Amino acid sequence: MTQSDTQSSQTPETGKRSYWLYGSNVAILVIIAVVIITMLMALTAPIRKKWDLTGNGAYSLSGYTQQLLKDVDEKKQKFELINAFPLTESRQQQVQDILDEYARASNNIAVADLSQVNRDQIVQKIKDRYTSELHPYEDAVADYRKVSADVAKFAKAEAANMGAVAQQPGATEQTQKDAAQMQGLFSDLVPAVLSDTRRDVNRYTDTTTPDYGQAVDSIKKNFGQIVKQLTLLSDQKQVGEILSPPVAKLLADEEKQYAAMLAELKDYLAKLDKLPPSKVQDVLNNLGPDTIVVLGPSSASVVSESSIYKAPTDESSQATPAFQGEQAVSSALLPMIEPNKVKVVFVSSTSNLHPSTSTNEEGWSDIADRLRSVNFDVMEWAPPGPPTGPDQPPQSPTPPAEGKGVVWIVFPPDPANPQMMMMGMPPPSPQPVIDAVKKHLDEGGQVLFLADAASNDMFSQGTGYAYADLLKPFGIDVESKYTVVHNYPDQNGERRVFPQILVSRYGDHPITKPLQALQTAFVGFGSRNMPGFFGAPTYVGVDKQIPAGVDAQVLLESPNDSDTWAEATYNQTAAFNKGTDLAAPIPLAAAAVKNNGKPDEQRVVVIACRTIGANTLIEAINARENDRGGAELFMVNPGNAELLTNSVLWLGGYKNMIAVSAKSAAAARIRSIPEGMMLFIHVMLYLGIPLLALVLGGVVYFFRRR
Repeated sequence: MTQSDTQSSQTPETGKRSYWLYGSNVAILVIIAVVIITMLMALTAPIRKKWDLTGNGAYSLSGYTQQLLKDVDEKKQKFELINAFPLTESRQQQVQDILDEYARASNNIAVADLSQVNRDQIVQKIKDRYTSELHPYEDAVADYRKVSADVAKFAKAEAANMGAVAQQPGATEQTQKDAAQMQGLFSDLVPAVLSDTRRDVNRYTDTTTPDYGQAVDSIKKNFGQIVKQLTLLSDQKQVGEILSPPVAKLLADEEKQYAAMLAELKDYLAKLDKLPPSKVQDVLNNLGPDTIVVLGPSSASVVSESSIYKAPTDESSQATPAFQGEQAVSSALLPMIEPNKVKVVFVSSTSNLHPSTSTNEEGWSDIADRLRSVNFDVMEWAPPGPPTGPDQPPQSPTPPAEGKGVVWIVFPPDPANPQMMMMGMPPPSPQPVIDAVKKHLDEGGQVLFLADAASNDMFSQGTGYAYADLLKPFGIDVESKYTVVHNYPDQNGERRVFPQILVSRYGDHPITKPLQALQTAFVGFGSRNMPGFFGAPTYVGVDKQIPAGVDAQVLLESPNDSDTWAEATYNQTAAFNKGTDLAAPIPLAAAAVKNNGKPDEQRVVVIACRTIGANTLIEAINARENDRGGAELFMVNPGNAELLTNSVLWLGGYKNMIAVSAKSAAAARIRSIPEGMMLFIHVMLYLGIPLLALVLGGVVYFFRRR
């Protein structure tokens, strides 16, 4: 075949196919080059935004913190977060990762570490936030030096005067002895006290982190000793009785000098007593390695390592401490953003319960701590009753806080105690709490009511909800005659009815919107003092006819299945009775606003279980396999704490702060990439992509040869 024949055999279709093969080859190589360059830029250059594609948000901030940082941006407040973990520590990078997330989420958050700022600079940054507080302390220490010099001058003169008395012709042995004693006081004891004071003041103030509080305490203690001595010597009657006449006469002749010295010392000590508490000193005392320093516009806070890494509660556990950097940093930020704390008062019918501090299974100490961490001032109150023991503290007849701007968490009246009833002692009357709550509401207060199913045993004091009349103006109905139950199979395959309802779907309300898919447990506890269950869930719904000016809404309901219902006559073998019981779904919580948006606006929330915040439910944890093939702990009922916290936030006017907190996360939210995963990324970046390019090039070459 001739060359002309070969050229003539190349049809237009063949040329077009060659054109597309060359074009595809170039396009693929360009795409590979772009991918490689993009990945290199992503790994080497800082970027403002990161994508978190993990199912549980392991590499992003929680909704609660994001809301917090939105508040920072709206107020245009400037904050700085300093990672004070040593650069050589393995935890330093993990802490830096969480701080970087804050900086990415807010333009008003700056982040630094020990490579950018040293300890002396951190101290100065802290002191800059407390300039107005430090000035009085600095002035007090400066005044000390003048007062100390005056005391030294006075003591030197008095020592000389006492020596002269001892040297007078005809001085008796007693006169010489008394004069020598007084001379020793002013030549030895007073100078020694001044020397000790000077040493302490220099030790506490001549450092990069001056402790003015300790310096002032030393001055007050030592100068107080001198004041006592001078006061004794100024008492002419007492001096005349214990000292010889020549020494007593000298003290009487110098009464004005003693009075002037005493007045100067007392005035100075009074000035020290009026100094405000030193907040900056507390911050500086906490400063150290393995901390996070949070600098606000006018204050600072140091987050300790124990707050960032929570050790297992079980001392025998070998589990790795849980990283809670986000919770710790956000808890430190909140008081700086919202300095005015809303007061929360736990109200119960008997003073011996102490729900917010109790550590037993029915106590709410975990919720109390959670509320404190989100900037609430937590208190408790119960009407005075008969003393339960010799160590019981005095009971206040009036609540510690009430009215507008205060949130009450009101427990239902305590059930009757059979043993007490048999001894002729009636249960506590709910009327004092009813009267107190009514007064609180009338003064514009907000209330979170807790309800439970009324007891059906012989000791029951009625089946009505004690606070029902207080809820009528808000359009909320509590039918405590019902116990909400679920039919569970036991180990033998038989069915048993228990007051335990698990909820993971919620209504469209600011309180519950962030809770979707988080499990909340409504559980009645087995009671030690009475048969049946304590605090079982009950019916809490909305009236069919809501009063004018009121917006009431059901927050959540029980699962809608045939195994769940509201039982009118509860027992563990009960079955659904269409005539007396209520079919699922059963409303379990409601919220209402009266006079929304007006100056006299009021809010209430009612939750159908008094044990919903019990430590036992809040602390329940379990283990499951994580995405790396290992085991990780997770909270069984994260919705319980979130529902309660969000309810109090909503009642307290912190609607913009309502979101899922970091504590509800199934696993650690910010964690380092495992070494195996990092090795895989490096291999894919440096070997995998080039090999892929070669394979694709080979494929293209193969098709071209064909």
